[in-house]
Amino acid sequence: MRRDNCDLVKNALDISLKKLLIEQDVEGAVDYVKSLVSDLLQNKTDISMLIISKTLSKPEEYKSKQPHVTLMEKMLARDKGTAPKVGDRVP
Repeated sequence: MRRDNCDLVKNALDISLKKLLIEQDVEGAVDYVKSLVSDLLQNKTDISMLIISKTLSKPEEYKSKQPHVTLMEKMLARDKGTAPKVGDRVP
């Protein structure tokens, strides 16, 4: 199971695949995805459904600075006690 997608994508894939493969309802799957996109464009989607989390490995192992590494560095500058450590998931 991949964990590098937001909950919105996970739920959309799960429900649309069930509609397609189990219920064999192609039109229902298309309508479901259209409603998700519509809600997203109208800002009706909960922002927490769009959060992506990544596992923090050793920051020096990244070739380019990743967003979760930048966040960890900012958290470390504010308070070393609450900053994520290597192996933690950073949303």
